[in-house]
Amino acid sequence: MWDLILLGLIITLEPVPVAGFILLLSTKDGTKKGLAYIAGWVACLVALVVSTLVVTGGHAPRAHSLPGRGVSAATVLIGVLLLAFAVIERRRLRAGPRAPKPPPKWASKVDNMSQWASAGLAVLLQPWPLVVAGVALIAEADISSVASVVSLVLFCLLSTASILAMEGYMLFAHANATARLAALREWLNRNRTAVLAVLALCAGVLLMAKGAYQLAQ
Repeated sequence: MWDLILLGLIITLEPVPVAGFILLLSTKDGTKKGLAYIAGWVACLVALVVSTLVVTGGHAPRAHSLPGRGVSAATVLIGVLLLAFAVIERRRLRAGPRAPKPPPKWASKVDNMSQWASAGLAVLLQPWPLVVAGVALIAEADISSVASVVSLVLFCLLSTASILAMEGYMLFAHANATARLAALREWLNRNRTAVLAVLALCAGVLLMAKGAYQLAQ
């Protein structure tokens, strides 16, 4: 399930949750809130993996069965939607600079945010289109296969890798991390549209190609 691993890498680079996590780390007791954010993020991913496996019974649907065709068709559809999103974001780039959007409402509350709220923020900021794409791939997992189990674990770990790295950086090199992560957040805010377009393009091509190949067999 190499495609699930690649999707995990794409999710971890998604700019919105990364920028939100950096903002959270910059507040009072930011590292504690960061740990709560990570816990909420991982719990959400694990819940989606487990619920998907419960629905599928932990076994991939047969390739030529109706459920198998349905999963493949859903994979293609999600891929097409992601490609359409990439095209829209690309057109926004070509249209030139736009007036900056006002910060989201939650951004004004991070200073006084509790750890429970920080965990909830992680669920809110999940890149849901990509996570739904992950569900389509998880539906093909076979828990009797060691390779599938390893892929599922790697998916969760890789999807969390960027925020884990930033949390560790802030814990062990606070002075340097504060300035560099703030600079990274500014860069993400300036280049958010371009980053989203590239990530959506990569995920869309991956999913559409896989689903189309399965349907053609």
